[in-house]
Amino acid sequence: MKHLLLALLCLTATFRSVAQDEPAGQTLNAIVTFQVSGMDEALWTKISARVAKDPNANVEYSCTTTGIIVLRLQKLTVTEKADVMAIVKRMMQEAGVKGQVEFLDVHVEPGLGNRC
Repeated sequence: MKHLLLALLCLTATFRSVAQDEPAGQTLNAIVTFQVSGMDEALWTKISARVAKDPNANVEYSCTTTGIIVLRLQKLTVTEKADVMAIVKRMMQEAGVKGQVEFLDVHVEPGLGNRC
């Protein structure tokens, strides 16, 4: 009887851990428009270099004068817009952005390939 109870407990624990995981292959794509305060050519060079390190990220548009940047992020394994914003904030911190990062638009959709 003890062995049966132990086996049922193990089976239940295994089922719970599998049931809570997201389905394999679930990814999101995002187009993120944001403004970096105080952006100049030197900072833009650092931001561009940091984005280039990520094979699933690229700059769609940038304007040094206004500090506006549009990033395309693909194959994200996050579930919320807030997660996407956190990724972008982290990237900007790693690039050395000291000023404010203001998000103007965050468009998120299921990963559907290479389209805008």
